[in-house]
Amino acid sequence: MSPINYFHTIRKLGIPSVLRVWYYRLSIKYKFNPVFKITSDLLDEPLFNNPKDPNPGLPVVESWEKKEINNSFFSLKIQQQPPDWYFNQFTDKGSKDADKLWSEIKDFDPELGDIKALWDLSRFDWIIPLSQQASKGDPDALLFLNNWLQDWQKKNTPYLGVNWKCGQEASIRVIHLLMGAFILDQLEAPRPALINLITAHLKRIQPTVSYAIGQNNNHGTSEAAALYIGGGFLVKNGYSIGHKWQKKGEKVIAERVSKLIGKNGTFSQYSLNYHRLMLDTLCCCEFFRNKLSLPSLPDIFYQKAILATNWLFSIIDAISGDGPNVGANDGAKIIPLTNSGYRDFRPTIQLAMVLFKSKCAYAHGVWDDQFRWLKLAIPDKKEDTPASLIADDGGVAILRHSDVFVSLRYPRFKFRPSQNDILHLDLWIKGKNILRDGGSYSYYADPGLVNYFGSVSAHNTIQFDNHEPMQKISRFLYANWAKTDWISELKDSDGCLSYGAGYTDAFGANHKRKVNLCQDKLVVTDEITNFKSNAILRWRLIDSDWVLVENDNDVVLRSNSQNLTMRIICTEKITSSKLTEGLESLYYMKSNKIPVLELTLEKKCILTTTVTW
Repeated sequence: MSPINYFHTIRKLGIPSVLRVWYYRLSIKYKFNPVFKITSDLLDEPLFNNPKDPNPGLPVVESWEKKEINNSFFSLKIQQQPPDWYFNQFTDKGSKDADKLWSEIKDFDPELGDIKALWDLSRFDWIIPLSQQASKGDPDALLFLNNWLQDWQKKNTPYLGVNWKCGQEASIRVIHLLMGAFILDQLEAPRPALINLITAHLKRIQPTVSYAIGQNNNHGTSEAAALYIGGGFLVKNGYSIGHKWQKKGEKVIAERVSKLIGKNGTFSQYSLNYHRLMLDTLCCCEFFRNKLSLPSLPDIFYQKAILATNWLFSIIDAISGDGPNVGANDGAKIIPLTNSGYRDFRPTIQLAMVLFKSKCAYAHGVWDDQFRWLKLAIPDKKEDTPASLIADDGGVAILRHSDVFVSLRYPRFKFRPSQNDILHLDLWIKGKNILRDGGSYSYYADPGLVNYFGSVSAHNTIQFDNHEPMQKISRFLYANWAKTDWISELKDSDGCLSYGAGYTDAFGANHKRKVNLCQDKLVVTDEITNFKSNAILRWRLIDSDWVLVENDNDVVLRSNSQNLTMRIICTEKITSSKLTEGLESLYYMKSNKIPVLELTLEKKCILTTTVTW
């Protein structure tokens, strides 16, 4: 990688952001960051009291009945004996750094494995089912809740061990602790042990929030939210120290949403799941602002929250609640108050619609159980069915025909890209994801798997000369950010919607993709030029009984069970076509095989893919 490419990448990241990150790393390495001056003493006593007024009629998430916590990528038994907070169940090994200062612990330890497998257990999302059941008057649930939290405090001495390493992880703990306090009706007059634990976390978050800001991702929104609501909680209970954290959080959350959420509602991380995490975080800010009797946040907060809500509503399939598996997916899902599955985005959309637009996104469903717990009224007014949306600020085109939609990713990278998904296309028909994305699997796994899921080959697009359109500089950073150099406007002609975009990669290869969506068919036209030896078109498919018929200039693929036919016509001879296997990761650390159609071309040409149903 040439020095010029490094310089261009740094410039695109933003010099202020890069300086924030460099300064942070220097301050940690040479120990002059204020975070090294903090100390905290935790109380070895229960954090929560018995609820004053039990709510026996409210629905508890089913994990309590199953006596297990179901995270997006692992399960944990609910029992009086607390879990091992340092154990990685995927590698069967534990961290040996419980007594080491968090700053001295490696981010990626090949001996331990993916650190997220430890972190997620300490996100405290298990507080939700335990506090729900305890609020119904169940003494066992309260016993487990307090026992686990006290054990966590004993085993995680403030600021030692892996679970104090990340400010965002600490922030998510604060959010879940406060949600538990609300469910148990203890936002006011809480136990001293809860005050101390919240305070210890805010002390850890505040000195390194500048680093979170420099990341230009959900670290900044999460940490600002924790400072804001955690500080407000302390002020509400007479602890004036909370005022500085509340004001800091308010300032940062307004600045972050202003910068990171675009004018069409896309988020800086170009990820469906991280968009949800960000929006859930904003919902928590507004919910606790109201419950803690804080003044309204700045207008820009609400303006951008509404835009982010609208974007997520537009890209989610209303039948399944799922959406395109685009961008990085680390398994994050906070405030799990309902029995909706991990890949069901309707609870977040419904909550955000109610909080920010005073409307419902969907008719009544399990996603509405959260409103009974949150003591929020469900508005009578319903939002209109989502329409097509060209979110050019983040490079996403969503074309809709009632219960059929496509999404097209094209490069508008104001912030760092996380995958080589240039011109990837998803197709959804009546709740089924027909043409699919690969996902991201894990941040720290076998290098072959990590590279595969980030590769252009894991997306529905074209790969030129067996190289990547953007080259990796590091685990989370690409050089040569792709740029759109051709675009066509959204058109509606004879009931069919059309849109297109194109780019030229760093090697000079050019790809223009035009999408035409009708009620009963999809037509995708790919024009490819200026590559050296070959180009591969991939369509990643729903698992089905596909049958492939090959000819020189066209390929036909049929699925009788799905009532689908795909025909691809090329202006030049198709060198080879095959139905092979690829990998898909819908959940962190999990993957499955899916069929992939691959067509190889050796000359510039125009390919027309028609899918009918």
